[in-house]
Parts: sequence; C-alpha cells; structure tokens
Amino acid sequence: MRKIAILILAVSAIARAQCTYSKVTPSTFASTLSGAPGGSTLCLTAGTFTFNQTTKSSMVTIQPDSANGGTQSNVIVNATINTSQYITFSNLTFSGGVIGVSGGSPGQHIHILNSIFTGSLCINTPSDVNLDVLISGNTFGNIGQSCTEGRLGISGDNVNHNVVNGIVITNNLFTGPGGTGGSGADGININGGAYGTYIGPGNTFTGILEGGCGSVHCDSIQFYGAINTTVTGNFFINDSDAIMSPDCNGSPMTVTNNVFVQDPTSATNEVIVAGGNGDVFDHNTFGSSHSSPRFGNPNSCGLNTNITLTNNILMGGIDLTDGQSTSTFTQNYNLIPGGGTGAQTISGSPTFVGGSAPNTYSGFLLTSTSPGYLKGTSGTSIGIPSSGSGTPPTAPAPPTDLGLVVK
Repeated sequence: MRKIAILILAVSAIARAQCTYSKVTPSTFASTLSGAPGGSTLCLTAGTFTFNQTTKSSMVTIQPDSANGGTQSNVIVNATINTSQYITFSNLTFSGGVIGVSGGSPGQHIHILNSIFTGSLCINTPSDVNLDVLISGNTFGNIGQSCTEGRLGISGDNVNHNVVNGIVITNNLFTGPGGTGGSGADGININGGAYGTYIGPGNTFTGILEGGCGSVHCDSIQFYGAINTTVTGNFFINDSDAIMSPDCNGSPMTVTNNVFVQDPTSATNEVIVAGGNGDVFDHNTFGSSHSSPRFGNPNSCGLNTNITLTNNILMGGIDLTDGQSTSTFTQNYNLIPGGGTGAQTISGSPTFVGGSAPNTYSGFLLTSTSPGYLKGTSGTSIGIPSSGSGTPPTAPAPPTDLGLVVK
C-alpha cells in the first residue's frame, strides 16, 4: 500500500479568539455559558465538559484555555447540541455529539472546527430550513456509527425538504474502518431525504476498508436517501470505495473536482450509482486502472438516466452493468485509455505532476505534456482542472447564502 501524505487545511482566517471568560472549569461551565452574551469566548481548562443545548442571539465560541493548561487533547466535550443556536466549538476533543432533534426541532448556526472526534456526530434535519452547520478541519478516525451508519451521519428525518440544509463538511480527515469489535462505520452517511448537503472541498478519506469493518459494510460516503448532494474537491485514497449509492435514492448528485484512488485489493467499484437521474460527474480524476465508476442496477431498483460525464480522467473506463444503457447520458471531453464516447474525448494515458503514483491531491494535476492538458471545456485540463500554472485547483466555494461567521 502506498504511503500517504495528508494535509488537513484549516479554514482560512481561523485563529483562536481572545478569551472573554478564562479558567472555565467543568463545574463552572454551565453557569458561565448561560450568562455569556453573543460575541464572547469561553476558554476551558483541562477536563471533561458536558454541553447541553443553549441558544444565543449571536455566535459564542468555546475553546481551550491555552494560557491555563487547556489543550485540544485534554479538553473533552460530550455535546448534546440538539436545538442550540450560534455556538462555535474550536480545537476540542469530542466524545460524541448530536445536532438537532429527530422528530423535533433543528440546531442552527453550529460550527465545529479543528477538533478530534472520538465518538460519532449526528446531524438531524427535521425542518425544511437552512441550518448553517459547518464541520471543518476535524478528524474522524476509528469511531463507530451515529444516527446513520456513518461516523458523521446526516438524517433528513424523512421530511419533505426543498430548502438547502446548509450543512457544509470541509477540510476534514476520515481515516480507518471505524468502530471497534468488528462494528464498522461509513465516513459520511446521508439518509432520510437530507437535501443539499455540501461535502468539500478539502476532505480526505483514507483507509476506510471493508476488510476492517466486520459484518457491517463501510464506505467513504454512502447515500441512502440523499437529495441534491454536492461532493467537490475531495481526496479519496486507499479506500474500498468512495461513493456508494446503489439503492436509487441518492440522486441527483453533483460530483466535481475529486481525486479517486481506490485500494487495489477492493472487490467493488470506486463509485456505484443506481437509479440516478440528473447526476453530474465533471472534472474528476479516477487515478488508477481499478478506480472506475459503475452505473447499473445492482440492487434491482432501477437504472440510471440523464447522467453527465464530462472532463473526467477515467483510467479504468466506465463500468456499465445490469443492462445499463448510455442512450440518455452526456459524455464528452473525458480522457480514457482506449477512448470513449464524445467527439472531444481523448484516447490516452495521463501523466501527473506527482509521478506515476501520486500520494497527494495536487499530485494528480496533469503535466503540461500530458494528454488532456488544457483540453477540457473552457480551456481547463481534463481531470482536476488547471489553468496551466501548476498550482492546485480551487474547488467551488460552499453556498454563499449560509451567513457563516468564522473567526
């Protein structure tokens, strides 16, 4: 297995805020938080803290008290966030957390930044509102399942949603199979009709391997009732699979600017989609011969229609199974060894700036002499796009209507 260089990017301009309340201990935490006005910062000493739902009128930040012995590793929070509003958690260790109440009310304006999760996180979306929930710069390692089968679970609560949920998941690390004692977990699992979740840019999924999950199937990302999800600018490397959506309930999805490098021992496809309608796969790099997307009907729920496949590097081609037709697909500007559909699709093998087996996202940029270099739509390169400068691409920004306040 190749060695992996992983860089978790911090949210730009994040710095620890100046303490409004310092030396906050587990015994004084609840009363201090209750009296803290919007705009204040609570700095916690070493200890284990229990957070119960709290509503503020503007953002209150909770972080370690570095001047008085508080560090990320020794400030441990168990967070029943539920219907809380306007709370930023920064540089903490979470033993677990729940945002929103299934069958009840949501939590809103919750930002969890640069923290380590030793227990799972559940986000419930029981109402059709923009939540403004930001999950950024965190680590989700070998932990078990949440309210879904993911260590980060997002539940739509089986409510009819038409409003983007405002959940943005960016710059996080998901690593290892998850769970203990043979109980595995997906990296992210979305179910119940959750609408508009934004995954990326900057997440890394690595080492999420089926062989370590026991009787539970685990995927980097699984859709089991996800609508209008965006997966953009992420790095999937040495996982059993990246996106699992075989049950005709993960569509439409937009998948752009990702790098997929599947574990070579995997017995499945890197991406599996059934029953998709209107899905878009654009400017992705499937970076090895066994990393191919599969479109078919593996669970006998329906075939795919109106799929767009453009500007992708597909070193393993496209896998069509179960009688899948491409008659309604849009395919062009792809780079495929052996060629494929579309007048501008190129037959050839890419060369990457990181060599024959890159271990970083930006290593999968095309060299200036590679087939597909600056041959995509709008003069970009096929695969993760480059303007020719040799610098890593900038993935599309999260939705601009979230009102995020990150300090």
